[in-house]
Amino acid sequence: MTRAQGCRAKLEVLEVGLATGQLDLPRATAEYLKCVEEVAFL
Repeated sequence: MTRAQGCRAKLEVLEVGLATGQLDLPRATAEYLKCVEEVAFL
């Protein structure tokens, strides 16, 4: 459960980062994929 909540928080940070221009799309995509891989093992 804690990992899932952590991933959700990371996804929210990615969303805000993209919206504000703090993150570029390739970096956000890489971080998104890491998060998806992490959650796949729950």
